[in-house]
Amino acid sequence: MLGTPLTSWNKLSPRLKQDGIIETGRAFWRTPIAARGWLQAAAAALLLVGGAAFGRLSTALPLVQSREAGADRVSLASDTVATYRTVAEAQAVAARSQSEYQASMAFLAEYDTSGIATTSPAAIKTRLAALDRVSRIVGAALEDAPYDAVMNKMYLNAQGQRAASMRQLNSGSIRLTSY
Repeated sequence: MLGTPLTSWNKLSPRLKQDGIIETGRAFWRTPIAARGWLQAAAAALLLVGGAAFGRLSTALPLVQSREAGADRVSLASDTVATYRTVAEAQAVAARSQSEYQASMAFLAEYDTSGIATTSPAAIKTRLAALDRVSRIVGAALEDAPYDAVMNKMYLNAQGQRAASMRQLNSGSIRLTSY
């Protein structure tokens, strides 16, 4: 059985209130619940605006975009915009870029292991069938417009991807020479 308590709440309460441990009611700094709701909304807005400003500053982009000539263009690779003096120069750069793109895509198709789900033999065979259909359709379009640069690039790209897929399929346990 428990003994009698050392003290009672009636004796403790006044002392705790005097020490400030227990609230005695509304202090001068306390605000009504409705006013606290507005303060919370203002704090949330401040956090939102501050977070957006910090995010914008962390990207090293200006807070306000200038309207100088060419300022509308954004280049992710560099701050400069390529300019060409002649059509031949632009075509040469486009051809070089396309060759680099196709070579990089062929390399990724053969060696990139992040896309494991699409590298199964069944997935590669499905891709090869689709690329064969694309090649037939674009080949038929090339018969109507043999000098169309876009159609030629589409055909060459489909053929390059088909070759890369064949290499990828042949590098596995299944060896195929044609689909």
